[in-house]
Amino acid sequence: MKKPPEPDHSSPKFTFVALFSDGVVTRMTTHCENGKLNLGRGLALSVAAYESRAGKTPPPIVAAKFVEPGYDDTVLKEYDAKALGEAVGNVHEIHDPARTKGDPR
Repeated sequence: MKKPPEPDHSSPKFTFVALFSDGVVTRMTTHCENGKLNLGRGLALSVAAYESRAGKTPPPIVAAKFVEPGYDDTVLKEYDAKALGEAVGNVHEIHDPARTKGDPR
């Protein structure tokens, strides 16, 4: 059996896996400052990837998790829809193009 790769601890990167309500799954490499999981960054990357691939606004994310990439993708933290909603409010606001152009809504 092949030995799993040694993790690179110099720059902590984890994989954020998001499940959208339509069944689409995104897996995004997410840089996490000082090894702290960055839920907002993972969500924003996942929403942007969905929009880029599908060409439309994504449906809600119903579940997500951070995994440590490697041989077995060790789960570091999981989020259900309720936890995602409590953590960041409406996840679609994270990647709202109007907000990135200075619109204060």
